[in-house]
Amino acid sequence: MGGLTVKSLRIVRQGKTFWFVGRDVLTELGYSPTTKVDRVIADVPLEWKGLQRVMTAGGAQEMWCLTAQGLQYIAEHTCRPLTEELEAAVERSKVA
Repeated sequence: MGGLTVKSLRIVRQGKTFWFVGRDVLTELGYSPTTKVDRVIADVPLEWKGLQRVMTAGGAQEMWCLTAQGLQYIAEHTCRPLTEELEAAVERSKVA
């Protein structure tokens, strides 16, 4: 399992799939830090979301993550456009 950070956006790589940390996605889209990630992503298809192990300052934690498709789904269905940072991260995940 590999990972990287694009500014404040943590990305976990599992094989050829990149997973965007849900909390970071919601923060980038302008949600409050107290917004429950699982509630916002409830309607995202299962194949586009999942719990992934993410390294944090306190050690590895399971966090809700989204694939590029899940990230785009959230943006489209919540009427919050992707920021330049999110668009760039999605594009980079497609070429890796």
